[in-house]
Amino acid sequence: MIAGLGVEYFRCLLQSNCGVSVLDFIPRPEGGSPDICLDRLNQTPGSPVAGGKSGGRDTNKRIILVCNGSTQGNTENGFPFAGDHPMNMLGVIQSQKSAELLLDLKVSSIISSPNKGCFETAMTISKDLSNFPPIQPGWLNRIDDGLRTTLWDQSEKAWQSLLDEISNESSKGVLVAVAHPAIHIALMGHCLNMTKEWLGSFHLDEGSVSVLDFPDGPKGRGVIRCINYTAHLGRWSIPFTRSTEDGEEF
Repeated sequence: MIAGLGVEYFRCLLQSNCGVSVLDFIPRPEGGSPDICLDRLNQTPGSPVAGGKSGGRDTNKRIILVCNGSTQGNTENGFPFAGDHPMNMLGVIQSQKSAELLLDLKVSSIISSPNKGCFETAMTISKDLSNFPPIQPGWLNRIDDGLRTTLWDQSEKAWQSLLDEISNESSKGVLVAVAHPAIHIALMGHCLNMTKEWLGSFHLDEGSVSVLDFPDGPKGRGVIRCINYTAHLGRWSIPFTRSTEDGEEF
């Protein structure tokens, strides 16, 4: 799937029948081989949060990474952070769409970054879910703005917090984590036991959903079921399009 990954990653990045994945090849200014970025993984006709096997095995432990909706200070690259901004109107709609996607799940807890856009996204999701514990904000507040090494080191602590949460015997449902796309990319890197040099090999859009399964439990190896799912956003994904009278889109 990504150049340089060994055979030990077989079935860690799930590929289902009829699933579509997208690789971006990004030219380097100095020439030579392009950088390769996994833009989408395993986009299937069905919902990525529906039940099913991961790598041919059942799982009862799952983490769903929900990226915050678009904010008033968002930038095109989304990394480094653009500051602590509330959601704009597009972000509000994206958050509502994410809430609808998760509506039928048995969510055991929702954990959120304290950033305004992330917390507002989590609150939107929580309003549409019944019988869930209170949101747990604040566990990502040590992420330093734009520093790759700091992001990696601090996200490792956040990743361990997620594993501890789903290891709790009282946690029988799905754990939802809401944060900035850059943080989720780092969390997926830790899930796959990668190094910080791989951060540029993944892409996530605002409002997207990614799914991580643990067929062998939290202490076992994670399986990434889906990356950067945005079909639930419809026309409100980024870049979003609007039809014109002559049939063109912009």
